[in-house]
Amino acid sequence: MKDLVKHFKEHRLRPLLLPVDLWATFDRQVKSLLVPIDRWKEIEYLNSIGDYGSEVENIPNDVGGIYVFYIDSGILPQSGHSILCYIGRAHKPPSNSLKARIKSYKDYSDNPEKFERPKIRDLFDMWNKYIRCRYFPMLDEYSINGKSGNDLIDQVEAELINQLLPPYNDKIPNKQIANATIRAF
Repeated sequence: MKDLVKHFKEHRLRPLLLPVDLWATFDRQVKSLLVPIDRWKEIEYLNSIGDYGSEVENIPNDVGGIYVFYIDSGILPQSGHSILCYIGRAHKPPSNSLKARIKSYKDYSDNPEKFERPKIRDLFDMWNKYIRCRYFPMLDEYSINGKSGNDLIDQVEAELINQLLPPYNDKIPNKQIANATIRAF
């Protein structure tokens, strides 16, 4: 076995914040949109040899939506023992699609030297085969306060990032929260 201290230093997670006071302010309408568990789909993103997991092809190509990448060791299946790392969004076609956007992250693991987002590159370099993805297809019928489509997708992504503060998201939409995280570290 290789040097454990070196291994632990190489696989240390960026600062993980658990902002419980922010959780209480999560927009109730956004939460009611996201809460039905059957609206979310879960897939193995990359398999053990670094290729797409078999379920990636099932991601819809005709909608936008929200997706999250998280690390799951697989040691305690369905135990909730996973770590949220990144929240992203895909606008609706023709500008993008949920499937195209999620698949684009494999480029980070295949060509890390060409990619200019160091946190994302590190995420895929370090955790590669342990990364799983959940995605939420944003259907045309979803609407909150008159917002739908790409405007609603942007609102939901911002709300999730602001409240959950995933360690691999560079940009926190709320400037007050962003400044507080900078000052905290």
